[in-house]
Order: sequence, then structure tokens, then C-alpha cells
Amino acid sequence: MGAGDVLPSAPRFVALFAGLATLADWLGSDTRRFPVEGPHGAERMAMRAEAALAAAGARGFLRLDTPETEFMKAFGNSPYPFQQEAAGDLGPVALIEAETGSGKTEAALWRWLTLRRQGLVDGLFFALPTRSAAVQLQVRVDAMLKEVWGPDAPRAVLAVPGYLRAGDVDGQALPDYAVRWDDGAKGEERWAAERANRFLAARVAVGTIDQALLGALPVKHALFRSSVLARSLLVVDEVHASDAYMTGLLDRLLDQHVGAGGQALLLSATLGAAARATLLHQPCPSPEEAQAVPYPALSGRGVEPCAANGATGPDKRVTVEIAPILEDAQAIAMRAVAAARAGAAVLVVRNSVAGAVAVAQAVADLAPDLAFAVNGVATVHHGRFAAQDRKLLDDAVTAAFGKKRSGGGRVLVGTQTLEQSLDIDADLLLTDLAPVDVLLQRIGRLHRHPERERGAFAEPRAIVLRPAERDLTSLLYGRALHGLGGVKRIAPYPDMLPIEATLALLEAMPRIVIPRDNRMLVERALHPALLDALANTLGGDWQNHRRQRNGGALVDAETAASIALDLGKRFTALRPFEGARRSRPGWARATCWSTCPKRWTARSAGRSIGSRSPRGWPRGRTAPRSSGSMASDLRWGRNGSGTTDGGWCAPEQNARRV
Repeated sequence: MGAGDVLPSAPRFVALFAGLATLADWLGSDTRRFPVEGPHGAERMAMRAEAALAAAGARGFLRLDTPETEFMKAFGNSPYPFQQEAAGDLGPVALIEAETGSGKTEAALWRWLTLRRQGLVDGLFFALPTRSAAVQLQVRVDAMLKEVWGPDAPRAVLAVPGYLRAGDVDGQALPDYAVRWDDGAKGEERWAAERANRFLAARVAVGTIDQALLGALPVKHALFRSSVLARSLLVVDEVHASDAYMTGLLDRLLDQHVGAGGQALLLSATLGAAARATLLHQPCPSPEEAQAVPYPALSGRGVEPCAANGATGPDKRVTVEIAPILEDAQAIAMRAVAAARAGAAVLVVRNSVAGAVAVAQAVADLAPDLAFAVNGVATVHHGRFAAQDRKLLDDAVTAAFGKKRSGGGRVLVGTQTLEQSLDIDADLLLTDLAPVDVLLQRIGRLHRHPERERGAFAEPRAIVLRPAERDLTSLLYGRALHGLGGVKRIAPYPDMLPIEATLALLEAMPRIVIPRDNRMLVERALHPALLDALANTLGGDWQNHRRQRNGGALVDAETAASIALDLGKRFTALRPFEGARRSRPGWARATCWSTCPKRWTARSAGRSIGSRSPRGWPRGRTAPRSSGSMASDLRWGRNGSGTTDGGWCAPEQNARRV
């Protein structure tokens, strides 16, 4: 056999080939298809070729044609104009900006089907910021696949560590990396679902954003992850929920994904001009220019923003009340319970687990019949629950606050896990003060389905909880207050200038119109030039705070740039990959929580699982701890020491870091 064509020497191709070599090694290590004992010689050559083709086909690596189908058949409703326009030429990195509930998810899936028919992509990885959102969306994506391909459709893999799900079948981990699937099947088509390092090899997967970002970090299997992702449309939802560090990692991931021939789509309801400029490689516009950008909008790298036609329903006129009771859990609970007794489905979103637990306990004491409960146990929704408990929680939230919920009053208390990607429809919202882009996300859970009869709560109303003291200067120093400020950058929202700008803006605008005001609100409260001007107006303390935060953001961006893989370099110039995975997103807060209070878990009640270091942490060392711990339990005392939010265990504490 003669030599074939010389392979390209471009560094990106070398990296892609290295990842595919790992895939080939794993497939070839299957002794069921490639038995060591024989056959040998020419017979083995024939057997090996046949077995390799079968192994690749069973795992979804061979061509699968996309049936011609209508939008109505795939999603059960007629398309809005922007959903079809989003399938057009928006460049290799496209962006859809539209309000929550407008149909961005369906637009993303329709774009994927269109690109598949054009031969530009094969797979799909839908990346979300929280596990709850991924669990819910996986069900919707799998239903779409069945509508388009029928009973032999590829199955959507749930790419969330701790879960084993492919399609509508769950699995159970057994010793020696074996998996028992509920339907008894042992087929190789679920190969990608059985190990976290293989998630991205699935033809269709829905998971958390960290799984994609691990392909841009010098960690074990990074080249494999980035190589198998290259065939996919990478969809990143809620892309605004990133700080400078995560934005830097995401930007590097997008560059490498596109450089390997992939396509990407970004989704957001509240993306600011500075973040959009970074991700789309554009200059940052002035505040006036930024506010003039159409909203909702379609854009991309090399594609100017244009109006997204049909992406908005009727205007939602929201009355905003500012209540100075942020520190008073009892007062917050009383407001929520009073509304629930009047028939409202009340959503309370807090910035911290401690704050959420305190209010949920108060609600349960005031009105046990109105408190959100799972299997008769009053509870709260946040990111510290075990995977099996989170499933119970998410199902209960959907039943109590989803589109098909029944009437009657109730109160659900939670953290940032409730603000993104979940289909929650509340009559009244109480929310801690937060940056305006976050508040708009939370307001998106208010009157999400306008056709519902709401009685006395027919007018959307949001109660924003601020500190009792209006002057926020004290939060520039010392400890954070319910997720706001603080010297240490461990609170979800340490930068107080966007908080001050948001509060002043809402005080001046007691009624806002969604989505008409979205762009204006985001830019006036978040545009860097306006924040600089606000710091100068507020004086020296705020100017120092601005300089410190800008410096911290610059350090974060430089850290991301120095840590992230640059596959444009020669392979020999890359830093050694770390098997311990210490560069994982959120690693600095990676100790898992322990000892759930009995009342505030859905199933694993009162059982201590101990404080564990993550897999891969060097032996003999303890993973660094966060300073945050769960609140005191009012009936059972404190919930034990060492309870922390891990970078993976609690996405609400990492909301700005995904």
C-alpha cells in the first residue's frame, strides 16, 4: 500500500488529530469487538475494518441524514419570523438576543437542523449555566429529535456529572465503570453518556457549560473534548452570566471551535455592549450607540445587528417596588405569605443560600400549607442538593410553577438556580437587589404565560429588596451582605457600581416595559463608560472601588488568557496538561457541601455525607474551602461545620462565573 497524502502541519489540525487519536484508541480498546485472542493475519485485517465501522456507527460517528421537516412538526407550533431568520447566514459565531420566553431555544434547534442539512455541522452541544436548566432542556431536545427522526432518532445525552441519562432512560453507576440502564439495554449507543469525559462525543448532548470549557483548558482529555466538539453546533445559553474570567475562557473556546471548523450560537436576554463586543470581536460602542442597537436582535461575528422580527409578544408593563427589607427574612416571608393567601403564586429569589433558607423557614413557620414542598416536606431550591434530590426538586417546581400549574396560592423560595432557563410562571416576584441584567432574568419568570387568569395579580409586579440603609458605601468594605459587595470576591455580585446604578435607575423608573426597555436598562446600568462616570460622581470611595474591580477584572482576563489552551501554537509549545485538573472552572471553591439540614432536602434528609475533596485533587491535600456556609436551621440548630458551595455543587454562588 502506497503512502497517502501528506497531512497538514497546521497546529490546529495537529491538536484535532491528537484528539481523534484518543477516540480511535478508546474504540480499539473494546475487546468485545477486537478480541485479543484472534483471529490474526489477513482475517484479522478484515475483521478489524468491519468492527471499526460498526463501533463508530453504534456510537453515532457515521453519517446520519436530516429528514426534511416543518417547524410545526418539530416543535408543535408555527415559527416566529426571527426563528427562521436565525437559521440564515450569521457567521460562524452567531448571537440571538431576545427576552426570556420568546423562543430562542427553538430558534437554536432550528438553526442546528438547517446547518445539518447544509452539511456544516453534525452534532449539537447545548450548554447551559445550571444543572436544573440542563435537566429540563434535555427532555425538550429529546422530544424534538423523536419528532424529526421518529422512533430511531438519536438520543439526547444529559451531559451533567452525577447524572446518567440518554433519551428518556436513566442509568445507575456500578463498580468498575459499568452502568445498568433502566430498560436493560447494553448497547454502545449510550457510550458517550456513561462517562463525563465522553459527554461531548455524543451526537446530541445537553449539559452545563463547564463540560465545553474543559476542552479549552490544559486538563486531561482536553484535546479529545475539543476534537469531538468540532463537529457540533455549540450553543451557549444565558451567555451574559459570565465574569471576565469565564468570558475569557469562552472566547478562547469559541476561537478554537471555529478554527477547527465548528459553528457556535450564543443566546442571551440581557447581554451588555461590552460583553457582546468581546465575544463577537467588535469594538465596544459608546453608550448612545449601544442603546440604539435594536432589541431583540440577530447578529454575529462580521454581521451587524438587525431586528429579530416576531421575537416579542405583547409588552409587559411591570410595576417595580423598592422595599428596604433585604436583611429581614421574617418581613420578606410575611409579604410573600400575604400575597399567597390572596391567591398568588409567589416566587422569592435570593442571592445566597443562607438568605433563601432563612426565608423558606420563615414561610414554612407562618403558612405550612403555602410553602413549596416535596413529598410533603417544606423545602427550598438551590444548588447544594445531591443529583437525585435535585430531580425531585425540579419536577416539583415544574408542577407547582410551570405552564400547566393549577391555581391557588403558594410560595417558592430559591436562589439563582431559578432565574435562568427554567419555565417558571409566577404571579408576584420578590427578589434581592442584583445587577439589572440579573433582575431582568428574574422578572422573566413573572407572568411568563400571559394567557393565565391571575385575579388580583393581573398586573405584573416585582418587589426588589434593598438594604435598610440606602447608602451602599458600607458594602464596599468588610463582608458581603446577602451576596452584595464585600472586600473578598466570593459574593455573587462583588461589584457595587452596577448595583448602585441599577437601584438608582429603578428608583427613577417605578414602571418598566419589557422588552421595550431591556436594552436601555442594561446599557444605562452596565456600560463601562457610564459606570466610570458614576464612580466619579459618587466620590473617592467609589472611585477606588472602581479601580479595584477594573484591576480584578483585568487580572481575571489575563488569568484566563494564560491558562486557556492556545491550539494555534505548536503542540510542543503547549504547557504540560495537568491530570489533577486543578485549572477546572470554579476550582477555587471546590469542596463539596456536607450534612444537609433535615428539613431543607427533598430526600437525603439529615444524612451527613462528609466533606469531600473533588476527584483529581492531589492526595494528602484538602481542596480550598469557601467562606460561605448554610444558614442555621431554626428548629435543629446548625447544620454542621465545613459546609461550602463548590464550583460545581452550587451554580448559584458561581452565577457570574457560570
